[in-house]
Amino acid sequence: MTVTPNQPRGNPDFSEGNQTIEVRGVNMATFAGVIWPEWRAAAQEKGYDIVARVKDRGHLVLCCHACGAHTVVKRFVLMNNEPLCQGCLLDQKLAGAKAAGLIYLNRPGFAGGWFVQRLSDH
Repeated sequence: MTVTPNQPRGNPDFSEGNQTIEVRGVNMATFAGVIWPEWRAAAQEKGYDIVARVKDRGHLVLCCHACGAHTVVKRFVLMNNEPLCQGCLLDQKLAGAKAAGLIYLNRPGFAGGWFVQRLSDH
């Protein structure tokens, strides 16, 4: 569907700017802009709700239906791929470590690393 400036695409929601939202312990500035119904539909199909736009026009905060965690993704990822929920990934890491008799040591500010400690060492 080709959209021209004079052709509305339904009734979009509007994300307010000049506010902050906390995502995984980090306060992020919201970005004022339209959240289109197509984006909301794509998020719903993939198990998320769109909470806000952040950083710039291309980033969205998603709320996972499974765990309730907020995750920042690019709009392109939402529309063309399957976004990964950081809350669900952390739950999987914790469960995997526990099953192996380890404790997952989460290092704030470190993306994706596995740091574990034996339960007997703790």
